[in-house]
Amino acid sequence: MLSEGQCQIRDMARRFAQRELAPTVAERDRTPRFPREAFARMGELGMLGMTVPAEFDGADADYVSYALAIMEIAAALPDRAGRGIGRRRHHDTRPEDRQ
Repeated sequence: MLSEGQCQIRDMARRFAQRELAPTVAERDRTPRFPREAFARMGELGMLGMTVPAEFDGADADYVSYALAIMEIAAALPDRAGRGIGRRRHHDTRPEDRQ
C-alpha cells in the first residue's frame, strides 16, 4: 500500500506527464531538440533530485516515490520509455550473459 505522500507524488507526476509531455510527444519526435521547458518544469515540481537528501536541497523522497514518478512519465511516453529501457538493459549485460 502506498503512503499518502507517495500517492501525491504519483498523482503530481501523472498530471505533469499527461498535461505537459503527452500532448507534444509527436512534435518532439519530429524535432531533435532537448525539451528544456519540460525539464525546467520538472525541476519546479521537485522531480529532479528526488532522492537527494533535503540537507543538499533535494526532495528527500524515497525510491518508491521516485519509481512512481518515472512510471507515470513513461506511461505518457510509452514508445520512448520502452526503447530506452530495452537498450539500456541490453547494453548493461555482458555478451556472455545474453541469450
